[in-house]
Amino acid sequence: MTEDTFQVGTKVKYMIRKWFKSLARKSDIILAPSLSTAEYFNELLPDKDIRQLNYSIDLNRYAYSKADGMAFREQQGLSEDEIVVSCVGGLTQRKGLKEFLEMAHRFPDIRFMWVGGIFYKGHSMQTFYGKISHRDQINLKDAPDNVLFTGNLSDMQKALSASDIFFFPSHQETQGLALVEAAANCRPIITSDLPVFREWLTNGVDCLMRTDLDEFESHIRILSQDVGFSSKLGKQALESARKHHDIDKTSQLLAKICIELTC
Repeated sequence: MTEDTFQVGTKVKYMIRKWFKSLARKSDIILAPSLSTAEYFNELLPDKDIRQLNYSIDLNRYAYSKADGMAFREQQGLSEDEIVVSCVGGLTQRKGLKEFLEMAHRFPDIRFMWVGGIFYKGHSMQTFYGKISHRDQINLKDAPDNVLFTGNLSDMQKALSASDIFFFPSHQETQGLALVEAAANCRPIITSDLPVFREWLTNGVDCLMRTDLDEFESHIRILSQDVGFSSKLGKQALESARKHHDIDKTSQLLAKICIELTC
């Protein structure tokens, strides 16, 4: 994480930065999940050994399954023929909840599904974070009727398999593991145009990237109507996940680093 992970004021961000710096200074090596995050820690601790190593997953665990998707739709009360646009993440504005709800307003005939809940389970922590993060306050009362909030789920593969489009309008990520999981599931992706995503995704090849609401709307309309293009984007996303986020490749690199540190 960086201080930008938290939607808080400048003074609190300064305190978080100092805390990260004190923790990181104790490390023999710092592994950053993206080049953007590596640059952040290089500026914070220029004398430290900082390397970039992608988040990776067991790609087969998230593989698309039509049967699993249909079973999930039945469980959640989703019909077989309706278009489902999903997002995975904690219920925070940083994840793009406001933009997600706005798209739901603009497409009343499409079902929007948010998978994930509040990050902090404890009431005291929720209260504390609420006081210092005014920009991250959530009000779901105005959510349109076509939005489904599933809460936290243990099996993300089924939820992804039930989705036709994966829409991830996040404002800031150190890598964005939800995108990796969606790509592994062969989902066509619409996401914010952030430098961290451009490290492994290419607009128009394996995803559609934009930050403007009207452009998000245009992309959702295109993918909901053009099944062929949607399928092509999903297949290319899977190839990109295989290239950059295969856990077998990353674990070999991590093993070399561990051997290096212990020799």
